[in-house]
Amino acid sequence: MNNLTIFAFILSFVSITIYFSSNRCIEMYTISTKYFEATNEIQKYSMIAAGELLLSVYKGSSYFIYYTLSGLSLILLFKSFSKIEYFSRRTVIAGIISGFLMLIPATLGIIGMILSILSLIPWIITCIFLVFDIKRIKG
Repeated sequence: MNNLTIFAFILSFVSITIYFSSNRCIEMYTISTKYFEATNEIQKYSMIAAGELLLSVYKGSSYFIYYTLSGLSLILLFKSFSKIEYFSRRTVIAGIISGFLMLIPATLGIIGMILSILSLIPWIITCIFLVFDIKRIKG
């Protein structure tokens, strides 16, 4: 492994750590339980407001940084793969394209949503190419 590969892995682990620290699924579960246990409308509206707050925290700065760092780490990782003979050029290009499309988080409006969905296409293609590269290496 070269330095760029190591840096890309470190960057991806940092982005994953940021994502998990921003994820609010347990809190949402707790709030939903309290919502269904509520005995009046005021309590229900309070739980809805708390849920909305948690969603806005989840889609805030942490998610933005996680998403952008993930795209950057993909670009750097596949750039480093271009120097390794095991990976085909098409695998590297598809991975880099997916990374570039991931630089705009899904939370940035309609453009972000479109780019995040479009990033899945080259990512799926990259995974298929990786399978072919591994088969080529083994056989």
